[in-house]
Amino acid sequence: MKKRIALLLTVVAVLAWAVLFRPLFLGGPASFVIVSGVSMRPTMHTGDLAVLHRESEYAPGDVVAFKTPEGGLIIHRIVGGDAEQGFVMQGDNRDHIDEWHPKPDDILGSLWLHAPGLGDRLLWLKQPQNIGMLMAALIAVPILYTTDTRLRRRRGHPMAPKHQNARPASDAGGNTLGEPPGGWPVFGGLVAAGGLFLLLGVLGVLAWRQPATETEQATIERYTHSASFDFTFLMAPSTLYPTGRVRGEAAEDGPVTTSQPVYTRLADELVVNLDYLLEGAALEGVSGTVAAELLVRAGEDGWVQTSVLSEPEAFIGTSLERTFRFDLAQVSATIARIEEEIGYSAGSYELVLAPRLDVTGTAAGQPFEGTFTPQFVSSYSETQIDPGATSVTEPVTATEINSSGTHVGLGPVSLPTVPARWLAILGAPVALAVAAGLAAVAFLGLGRDEETRIRARYGSMLLAVDGAGRSPEQAIRVATFEDLVRVAKLDGSLVLHASDADGHRYFVRSGLGTYEYVVSRDTSMAESSRGTLHPRRAEA
Repeated sequence: MKKRIALLLTVVAVLAWAVLFRPLFLGGPASFVIVSGVSMRPTMHTGDLAVLHRESEYAPGDVVAFKTPEGGLIIHRIVGGDAEQGFVMQGDNRDHIDEWHPKPDDILGSLWLHAPGLGDRLLWLKQPQNIGMLMAALIAVPILYTTDTRLRRRRGHPMAPKHQNARPASDAGGNTLGEPPGGWPVFGGLVAAGGLFLLLGVLGVLAWRQPATETEQATIERYTHSASFDFTFLMAPSTLYPTGRVRGEAAEDGPVTTSQPVYTRLADELVVNLDYLLEGAALEGVSGTVAAELLVRAGEDGWVQTSVLSEPEAFIGTSLERTFRFDLAQVSATIARIEEEIGYSAGSYELVLAPRLDVTGTAAGQPFEGTFTPQFVSSYSETQIDPGATSVTEPVTATEINSSGTHVGLGPVSLPTVPARWLAILGAPVALAVAAGLAAVAFLGLGRDEETRIRARYGSMLLAVDGAGRSPEQAIRVATFEDLVRVAKLDGSLVLHASDADGHRYFVRSGLGTYEYVVSRDTSMAESSRGTLHPRRAEA
């Protein structure tokens, strides 16, 4: 009856899992989400487990988990929207709606079961060392239970006859009843081999779940362009400008200034010196061209007038010096002419010196080809000219992809993934074979004499008796020990075992007579008679 109830409960559990808890990737309706964050309080808290069911329709009020375009997973409540335009989502602890509007294809399912705190316990099971301990316990408990059951049966089987000469049986090889099947060395080896098999199995699963190599993108600086501008305003000597020139002075970590304000009416020419430098590792064969333009710009969104200051000139090497001059009176005339044509005065303008350097060469053995366009910008108005920044630096970087082998860890031990895979592939079958062999020795007596095999396989059915309880000579001898076991099971009794100098005698007393099986001590081989299989009475 107990077996039938257990079978029924197992069938019910399997059906419940298949119908209610089978995951989506196995064709089922369920998804499992561990809550993290505070946006769904007080409905849900961090560490809760949410079981979701995929539905054909969703409606406002449903708590659903959905995927975001960035790859995240959010569990919030539907507060509006529809399947066609996307649902409006909001956390119960939020005062604003979400930026995402998932559609049914983005939704894993709606909340079907909420288990507070269970998610944290499931996270514990995801740790490799915890999985290993759990699997080791799962294999050890049945073995220990089987051993304990056999020992208890040998100490006092419920069907044991009340015989005054009965005594506890001893294990094969003289081991006492306190030892497990096969003795401690065999049983210890069996547990160790089984644990090693489970450990290698977990190692293999973890190693095959992750890629053998991982790539990392590193940004490296290949070379750097830098340009500095030195400028001088030229004008006729005057009371304000007795030398007829004003040089730019750049304070350290500060703005560029001049010794005197530069007034537009008095300034005649602007001279700008460009000092270019290319820096990098192992630069070779560097060459290029340099050209320059002058842009007059009426604000950021106004008109732009471009003129060529210098045609492209070739240069060789990593450094360059060039001087550019432009006539400020001509600039004023250009601005006045454009303002007259458009009938509008912007009031303020920008004078932009825009050099262009096209550079080629090799850096650290890798060829490169780049363009550098630093700008020297001055603010220009009818009354005053204010120069801008005098230095520009532009590093040129490259993305380098580095591949390295991954590692898989089991507690404090970490192994490279590829060797871990091979260790699992080659070691797990060996450990399983060793465990199977030791199990056969411990529980089936494989490789031992027949008496040991009988004790290993049927020890729970044996009851040792002394010479007074030996079977009579008229007992019926069966062909195999298995036949004697069938008689004992039919009669609901134990198999009595008596040993003497000649060998081992196993017999069963039933209402129809006494049945016997004999193993010779000298040859450790079965000696059975081929007499009639019909039972006959044995003498008392």
